[in-house]
Amino acid sequence: STFDATGWYQLSRGLFSLGYFRAAWIARENSLDLSILEATVNDVSGNSLMRGIQAHLEKSNISHVGKILLENSQRLSTKSLSHVESAVSLFEKNYQSPFTVHGCEYESTRELLTSLIANKSVAIVGPSVPYADYGTEIDEFDTVIRIKFIGREMLDDRNFHGSRTDISFVGVISAVKLQEFDLRDEFKRLKLILSNTTPIKTIGSIPVYGIDDDDIIYRTPTTSGIRTLNEILKFSPSNLKIYGLDFYTTLMPYSKQMTEFYETSSWRFGHVNDFVTNGVYLKFARSRDFSEHDPVSNFCFAQNLYKAGLFEIEPYGKSILELTPYQYVERLEKMLGDW
Repeated sequence: STFDATGWYQLSRGLFSLGYFRAAWIARENSLDLSILEATVNDVSGNSLMRGIQAHLEKSNISHVGKILLENSQRLSTKSLSHVESAVSLFEKNYQSPFTVHGCEYESTRELLTSLIANKSVAIVGPSVPYADYGTEIDEFDTVIRIKFIGREMLDDRNFHGSRTDISFVGVISAVKLQEFDLRDEFKRLKLILSNTTPIKTIGSIPVYGIDDDDIIYRTPTTSGIRTLNEILKFSPSNLKIYGLDFYTTLMPYSKQMTEFYETSSWRFGHVNDFVTNGVYLKFARSRDFSEHDPVSNFCFAQNLYKAGLFEIEPYGKSILELTPYQYVERLEKMLGDW
């Protein structure tokens, strides 16, 4: 009875990390409801106002978000206001110009990304293995983006993954580490690298586009795949399809080769190397990921983009996005509970 929205959310994160997924779900729902309520209080702080907006966005209450912006936009920072307006525009399918996105400060890099995405067919391919022979289909897109791509030899069979890669998303730590060792020849042929906001302008001769930290999903950073998806949609691709993103619902988040690479060489990318053993991703390590990201927030945001008709996805991913959020939590518990 004494918990506010933040108290309930902190409880939910702890419960998630311990494997009590359905209890965590209830705590999280309480947090969402209280965030919406707290945002209606007079003289509410900008932070509480943003939490209420995030909760409304997750629940697809776009009209409520519009009302909050109309009455309280002066309470939000310029960056937060830009992110919220971009999200509302995406959900309402009236996004106008990629040059208004709050992102990379280097105009030439933004223009390069625009040339690769705007009015083009785009495939986003996750680091796990697509669930069918999509290689030929992936290679037929105008632009192929891979999450955490570090070389073709780190992917499984070409029949699943395809051969082409034009853009890779790598985390900022990995981007720094990439500067410290010789890049593989195939990696050198990338046209662009996406990363978190970073002062790094190039890796080798490859331009780097820094994606500004986005605060539109509820209380947590976006995962690599969702961050890439959100940013690419702002640049108006003609069509966009996702392959090999599992939304945390399997114990194999990476292809076999990538998993084996992390087992022996994860230190090269600034990661600890204890989260795989004999090529198997451990349950406790998967649960530990939840201390960094809230998977439910990321799932709900991706689901809302999907329901808005903004991208297509392979059948396995579609089967996940068609779950209710509670069914999604049950799916996580079935895989990870009682670890």
